Amino acid sequence: MQAAFSFRPRLLLWTGLSGVVAWTLGFLWIVTRPETIVLPGSGRAAQLPVYFDRNFASLIKYENEIIVFLLVSAGLALLVRRSRLLVAERAEAERARGNLSRYFSPKVVDTLAERDEPQGRVRRQAVGVLFADLVGFTTMAEDMTIQHGNGGEHAQVRDRARALLGRARRSRRVESGRARRRDGRNGWWR
Repeated sequence: MQAAFSFRPRLLLWTGLSGVVAWTLGFLWIVTRPETIVLPGSGRAAQLPVYFDRNFASLIKYENEIIVFLLVSAGLALLVRRSRLLVAERAEAERARGNLSRYFSPKVVDTLAERDEPQGRVRRQAVGVLFADLVGFTTMAEDMTIQHGNGGEHAQVRDRARALLGRARRSRRVESGRARRRDGRNGWWR
């Protein structure tokens, strides 16, 4: 299979045509010699000794050899072209998979890659969205730069988010989809 990648389809076609031309020139050189017999006699008894003569050159064999040259070179060119297309498609799929893996977990990427319709059927459903704003976060984020990495400012944001979630846990207790407020009344999370 590796040989298929070292060849080019056009080069294989050119090689086949060059082989046909070289074979034709060699055949013509042999046929033009005075001792060469090209056409055997008309009867079967006359054809057999001529066929076994070392000076006999068969036009039928020549035509068959030319056809085989052309068919083999065309078949190899198609094989090489198809192999290259398959490798390019595979590389594109791997590149797309790599791009997905930057944004999704490997399990989600595998699930999306297995499906013919990655998005699945379109459906509507009610969802709940909790929006929580950290006090002062916008101002702090405007002053932060990417170069800070996991420095102190990022730790401040993390600590504030954890404190907010801790307050939310203390103020509400979730029981099988229902929320109980501190004052004892029930309510749905929406």
